[in-house]
Amino acid sequence: MRNPRLLWLQNRLFREGALGAWSDLVLGVARDPAMLIYLDGAKSRPEQPNENFARELFELFTLGEGNYTEKDIQEAARAFTGWSIRLRPKPGEAMDEETHLPTFVNQPKWHDAKSKKIFGKIGNFDGTDVVRLTLEQPAAPRWVTGKLWRFYAGAVPDAGLHAELVSAWQENKGEIRPFLLAMWTHPAFYAPELARQRVKSPVEWLIGLCRQLERPLPAPALSSEILAQLGQKLFAPPNVKGWDGGITWINTAS
Repeated sequence: MRNPRLLWLQNRLFREGALGAWSDLVLGVARDPAMLIYLDGAKSRPEQPNENFARELFELFTLGEGNYTEKDIQEAARAFTGWSIRLRPKPGEAMDEETHLPTFVNQPKWHDAKSKKIFGKIGNFDGTDVVRLTLEQPAAPRWVTGKLWRFYAGAVPDAGLHAELVSAWQENKGEIRPFLLAMWTHPAFYAPELARQRVKSPVEWLIGLCRQLERPLPAPALSSEILAQLGQKLFAPPNVKGWDGGITWINTAS
């Protein structure tokens, strides 16, 4: 993805949705122009549905491996057909005020309107339905809570703790902010064995260093160069999964 305006729009999506409802964030990513282009969803048609986004949605973003079938991917890909973007919008089409790009274009003529079977449910589903059905799967809260605990605590939660995290997630109805507060105030989060386990990313390291020294960040070009040398080139993750993070930040470059 080489369009900086689309990447700005995606970054704004992450910032605005980071503490809201997970369902809204997932739906926003599914409709995000940069994602639609990067995973070829914008070109997906009924005669040849592209499975890239459906596969990554299940495997990397919501469920994890082993919690869906190849048939689920194929049927979800059909449901996502019609979701697209035009880089040159027609007169009257909705455009983003900051990027001057259409945020999302639904093309009914490109949508596979036939019945589909996804996670055992049958219907004339579209992309919104796929997101809803996906997040209704039992694996979804297990995946997201485990992901958040590993990111912030730097360790894998044991079975008992993971069950508590899932319960907290469900009690907060998938709202990210209250779940994070519950997680950060859980006694296990302050267990001695978790102390100093988390490895900062280059971005976190640079910002934290400047705050500790009470100095401003280097000029944007220099900051970008420093982070790239440390392995985190801004707005250019190595793949759709993003950076592996954790212990992988400790390498010969850093």
